[in-house]
Amino acid sequence: MGVLCVTEFRGLAKEINRGDRSPMDVPETPPLAEQRLDVGPEVKSSAPFSSGTYLVMVKSVDARCAIAFGKDADPQFHVIDDGERLFYGVQPHTTISVIEAE
Repeated sequence: MGVLCVTEFRGLAKEINRGDRSPMDVPETPPLAEQRLDVGPEVKSSAPFSSGTYLVMVKSVDARCAIAFGKDADPQFHVIDDGERLFYGVQPHTTISVIEAE
C-alpha cells in the first residue's frame, strides 16, 4: 500500500547572509510536523495543520493518488504520480485528504 507523506513548514527560509533577509526558494527547517496517510480506495484525511503552517510538501510513495485541501479528495482530480513531490501554500488548521487515483 502506498502512502502520502505530508511535511509542514512555517514558510520559506530567509537568506541570513544578506542584510535584507530575502526569501530563498527552499522551505525553512526544521519542519513543524510530518504526517503519513495511507493511500487506498477510501478517503483518508490528515490531522489539521499546525497553527504556524503556511507551506506543505507532499510526496506520493508507491501510489498514484489524488488529493484535496479542506474537503474529501476525488479520485479524478488533482492527481499526483508515484514519486512526485509538490509544494503548496496553505492556511493553518487546514487538512489534506487523499485517495487512490483513477
